[in-house]
Amino acid sequence: YVYHPEQKRVERREVKLGLRSRGQAEILAGLKEKELLVVDGVLKLVDGATVQVITDDPASGNGAK
Repeated sequence: YVYHPEQKRVERREVKLGLRSRGQAEILAGLKEKELLVVDGVLKLVDGATVQVITDDPASGNGAK
């Protein structure tokens, strides 16, 4: 799923992956500027769902515990 920050919604969309290493992957196509790729909890999502972004960045104050 791709997250649209302006609408706070997700869209099911195919993305093309490139190189993969150590749990990271290069995205070659299918993602536009400012969009984010959802990598956790995707089994619970449906196309068009409203979601809240939670990061692991301690500086953001939104850490997954």
